Amino acid sequence: MNETKKTLCVTGLRHGLLEWPAASELPPIVLIHGWMDSGESFREVATRLQARGRRVLAPDLRGYGDTEHIHEQATYYFADYVRDLYEILAVEGHAQIDLVGHSMGGSVAVTFAGAFPSLVRRLVLVEGLGPNAPDAAEAPERTRRWITAARSERKAPRAMTREQVVESLARNHPRVPASVIARVAPGFARLGPDGLYRWKADARHREPWAVPFNRAAFLAHLGAIEAPTLFVDGGPRGWHPEDEGERLAAIGKLERATIADAGHMMHWTHAGELAALIGDFCGRDAAS
Repeated sequence: MNETKKTLCVTGLRHGLLEWPAASELPPIVLIHGWMDSGESFREVATRLQARGRRVLAPDLRGYGDTEHIHEQATYYFADYVRDLYEILAVEGHAQIDLVGHSMGGSVAVTFAGAFPSLVRRLVLVEGLGPNAPDAAEAPERTRRWITAARSERKAPRAMTREQVVESLARNHPRVPASVIARVAPGFARLGPDGLYRWKADARHREPWAVPFNRAAFLAHLGAIEAPTLFVDGGPRGWHPEDEGERLAAIGKLERATIADAGHMMHWTHAGELAALIGDFCGRDAAS
């Protein structure tokens, strides 16, 4: 199956976009990755969807994958991910899409689908219901931590061997089989002229966010979604926010599916099952 890498210049940055082309009358399926991930790690899901005759797009969010990092003195704001997605789709010229978001990418997908409901034909949230709501009393401390981190001198990106890249990912994802980690690892680091690898993702994504998660606003976006929505979870080992039931209840047209024991990174561990769920759900007529 052929795969195309594009670079789109929108919102002042060069954005990496992977495309798996196919001839279909249905809108493209757009895959939005999660925190410290990239569009490339959807490859096994995307190729299976392409094999079903669907065109698939997987952008790298700003500061991830092959998309540029923001200016050294700038800040990553969640809302910018949503605007980036809008502008990428405007360049690609799509009136409607089937939208899939994993983890943080699910939060991007929810916000986009709630703000622009007519643009989303079908929505799939892969454990993408947002983080736990922070305690409002912690806001002053969060602000101090954000500014302190922003003013700190940043270290040069760590240089690693390929084996060290794999070992680091394995430590961060202890429940993911070693064979899967070895398979996805090359997409997370860039090979330098010195023969060593450095993470593609901007390390500043690990710093405190300037604007914390707003639960009330997120619920409002969930309630504004008009598209039929599928929520997929990876069983008890997956990510489940404390008020998951209330968030799901806010969605008007909801279906649920579970991939038992898949865990949170199910696009790595159970790509075939996830692709089948997405393909079946997004293959239906929008009215069904």
